[in-house]
Amino acid sequence: MTSYTNNNRQHYYTNIWTQEGQPGKLFWKNVNFNIYFYKLQEKVFGFFISVLKKGDKIQNVLELGAGPGRITKIVLEAMSDSIERYDVVDIDIGSHLEKAKTRMGSKFYNRVSNWMNLDVTSSRFYNTLFEYDPHLKYDLILASEFYMYILPKDIENVISKISKLGENHFVNLDWWPPLYVHEKSKWYFRHDYPHLYMKNGLVNRVILNIPEVNQSLFHYSRSI
Repeated sequence: MTSYTNNNRQHYYTNIWTQEGQPGKLFWKNVNFNIYFYKLQEKVFGFFISVLKKGDKIQNVLELGAGPGRITKIVLEAMSDSIERYDVVDIDIGSHLEKAKTRMGSKFYNRVSNWMNLDVTSSRFYNTLFEYDPHLKYDLILASEFYMYILPKDIENVISKISKLGENHFVNLDWWPPLYVHEKSKWYFRHDYPHLYMKNGLVNRVILNIPEVNQSLFHYSRSI
């Protein structure tokens, strides 16, 4: 097995992800577990969004790494009355658009304001978002299994940039705690999210643990 031993991002994507990161070959051998895993994630996100919408009015949303739109559809369904703008950022958005159209249906797919092909670790990421609207602050920034692909050397800078884009709510679902990485999951990085959020002045609202799959949903905000 090729091991990832340096901080060169291009080496990481070309040599690790393409050679070893194919879900069908390694991590997702058990199809039934894969379906259970996704359903569990969706249930947790659905519950969280149902609670969140009872509080602050969410109008502008930024989703990082939406993939084929599983979580996107859940959020748009639950908050369709209040959301005015929904932006999606992904490092390879083109490969997901057709799947997103099929999964979400035209009603929700067309509610997405911008599908942006951006690498969050690049200097272009921050500037491009503000080219759309230099005064825009997102009420909700969410990410499901997105930060785990960011290299340890980049994650602090990425969270710092993203915290500047948000008005209040920051939510991510990722592997936790950052202690053990499965031998077959070396391309997934477990970061210390509480530390990263608090370092940027954000306050913990809730952490929902999903022990069945060793993941947690983190919710931080500007204030309690």
